[in-house]
Amino acid sequence: MTVNFAEWFIEHPNFKYWQPLTHMFMHVATWHIFFNMFALVSFGSVLEQQWGTKKFLFFYFSAGLVLLLYQWQLVI
Repeated sequence: MTVNFAEWFIEHPNFKYWQPLTHMFMHVATWHIFFNMFALVSFGSVLEQQWGTKKFLFFYFSAGLVLLLYQWQLVI
């Protein structure tokens, strides 16, 4: 599962075209997913109420993609 859904550098043989989206849902350990879910429930519901669902989803996914690009720059 990690090979198919985790983040691999774009030139790596394990890179798949769907990984820029699926890497946002991979977690290192159980505590990691619990912390992320706690933060999402604590802050996400407030932001979604203020911004609306479409704007919040845009923020959520664009933040994940921007962080992916930033992380790839650290690899280069």
